[in-house]
Amino acid sequence: MAETFAPGDSDQDRLPWLESAEPEPEPAAPVWRTVLLVLVGLLSVAAIAFALLRHQGTPTASGTGDLVAILEALKQAGALTAELEVI
Repeated sequence: MAETFAPGDSDQDRLPWLESAEPEPEPAAPVWRTVLLVLVGLLSVAAIAFALLRHQGTPTASGTGDLVAILEALKQAGALTAELEVI
């Protein structure tokens, strides 16, 4: 049966072979979400930089160096052999 179209009907003017077969693109993310992600990223970078700069001057080991002084005294006295130096 033939289809009948009323004058001014939008379906009559459509040419489906000229329309895109791809679906419409998804709308962009809301602006607040993008701003929030950028702020979280900047805060993360700032926290890492702060931690690195804060601990830059902190000594990594504590002690008086007594063990090193004892080993040097033993070497000078000749009591330290080559075997013990490797260990």
